[in-house]
Amino acid sequence: FAIGAAQGSVVYHRAGARPGRQTMLTYLQSVEGSAAVVVIFAIITAIACEVLTKKVIKAVQAAEWWPLAAPLMKDLLLNCGYSEEDCTPELAVECYAFVCVLVGHHIISGCLTLPVVWSGWTGAGQVGRVMFLSAGLADVAYDLYDFVKKFALCFFSYTFKWLGAPCPLSF
Repeated sequence: FAIGAAQGSVVYHRAGARPGRQTMLTYLQSVEGSAAVVVIFAIITAIACEVLTKKVIKAVQAAEWWPLAAPLMKDLLLNCGYSEEDCTPELAVECYAFVCVLVGHHIISGCLTLPVVWSGWTGAGQVGRVMFLSAGLADVAYDLYDFVKKFALCFFSYTFKWLGAPCPLSF
C-alpha cells in the first residue's frame, strides 16, 4: 500500500490505483463510512430479521417439542420483566424465534471475523480486514435495529403492533 494525502488526511490506496481514491478498508475506518454502513446494515438487518422471525415462528409452532419448551420460555420472559398476563403463547413463540434469528446473526458476524482471528490483522489481507470491520459494524447495526424496534414497541406499541408484542419498560 502507498500513502497519499487527500484534503489533509491520510488515504491508503493500492499501488497503481489513482491517488486519493479510498479503499473500502479506509472508508470503513472513517466515521462517515462507518455510520453509512451501519445505517445500510441496520435496514438490511431489520428486513432480514423480521422476515426470518416470521418463518421461524411457523416452524417452531409446528414442532413437536414446542409445547414442552413454551413454559420454559414463559419463565424466561417473566424474569425479563414481562407480566404474567403479557406472557401469552404468541409472545413466547415470537421471542423464542427472535432469539433463534439473533443467534444466526451472531454466527454470521462471528464467521466474518475468522480471517483476522486465524491470520492476524496483517495476515488476513485487505479482504479479511474489511470482513472483520464489517462484522463489528453489523453488530452495531443489529443494536440500532433492536433499539428502534424495542423503543417503538415500548412507547408506541399500538402504532407498531405489526412489529410484535408490546415490550415492557423494564426490558
